[in-house]
Amino acid sequence: MKHKYFFTYLGLAIVIVTSMIIYSCQKEKTGITTTSGNSNEQSLKDAQLEKRIIAFRNKLDLIRENPTLKEGNEPMEIDSAVWYIEAATNLTYGDASTTLDEYIIDSSFIDVLYSDGKIQWLDVQVAYDQIIDSLSNQFNSISANEKQLIAADISLEKTTRGTATFKVTSVFGSESAVNSVYSPFGEYDYWTWGMAWVNNGGYCDGPYAGTHTDSDAAEEIEYKINGRKPVPVGNYYYTDISHLEVYGDDQNSIKLDGVQCDSCSILNINDSIPYDNMYDLYLFRSYSEYPNHHGCLNPDEMNFYLDKMEDIVYTYAYQWFPNELQNKSFVSIDITGDAILNYTSLYLHWATIDYGIVHISSNPPKNL
Repeated sequence: MKHKYFFTYLGLAIVIVTSMIIYSCQKEKTGITTTSGNSNEQSLKDAQLEKRIIAFRNKLDLIRENPTLKEGNEPMEIDSAVWYIEAATNLTYGDASTTLDEYIIDSSFIDVLYSDGKIQWLDVQVAYDQIIDSLSNQFNSISANEKQLIAADISLEKTTRGTATFKVTSVFGSESAVNSVYSPFGEYDYWTWGMAWVNNGGYCDGPYAGTHTDSDAAEEIEYKINGRKPVPVGNYYYTDISHLEVYGDDQNSIKLDGVQCDSCSILNINDSIPYDNMYDLYLFRSYSEYPNHHGCLNPDEMNFYLDKMEDIVYTYAYQWFPNELQNKSFVSIDITGDAILNYTSLYLHWATIDYGIVHISSNPPKNL
């Protein structure tokens, strides 16, 4: 439930103090992290951060109830608006400690008016409300009885002619009907490389061939990695979420927040026969110009790519980007099985892996 604030002279004082607090904190890309170790008690840094985020949220509440307030016309830098909207969303509704093991990842887009790299506070408030409404709709569309927002990432997608487009990437957790995230893939786990997103995946060999077409090898590997993720116990949330993109079309196609890493590689240096479409990379790739072109992954392949994707998540990513991912923890992974078809065919996996700074909150998350 949103709290209501009535405009009084005390309210004006709150706005002034709030503005001073908020403008003292710009978007932090590698900064604040929990300093409590294994303790569930809030560190001083986390307590101070929470105060800043709540001050931002309180100002939005005040502007919402008093849209003619002059502070609503004050400008805010786009990067600060993005950071605070994301932080407030995750502090208020996100739960980084949920143990729900089936992840549902979705995205939406919000347009906001801007000028000279700035957004008016009134438009920030409108954008925040639209984002929460969008997340609430996604939450309500999940049929599971147990469900929870894990994290929301807000990023600036583009700017065109006075309009800034925010991308909202949501990660929800829900209860799973299958309890097999910790077991390896078994003797019947022959999976189509991809295409579940058009209901054309499924088992591709063995006794279940032709069934479960709404899943595929990419989805099954993703499910295990997300479900195995270690989580803290208590009230935790994420800020400063980063995106690592890894593509199976090339050994060096690796980006963090859109920045290419030319020295990074997913080439399997232990592969005894390179370019034979069998274990060439740490992500699945099969190219029709190489031998053994195939789109049906056998159980050994499924376990190999599961193992190597977890190596990327927990080890290689931090070696590739030691400064950018310092103090950040794994949030979620989204793997897609795709195809590039022209005069040749290329079947591949590509993954988006999110990392964020984990903070302790003084309160549990609210319901969407």
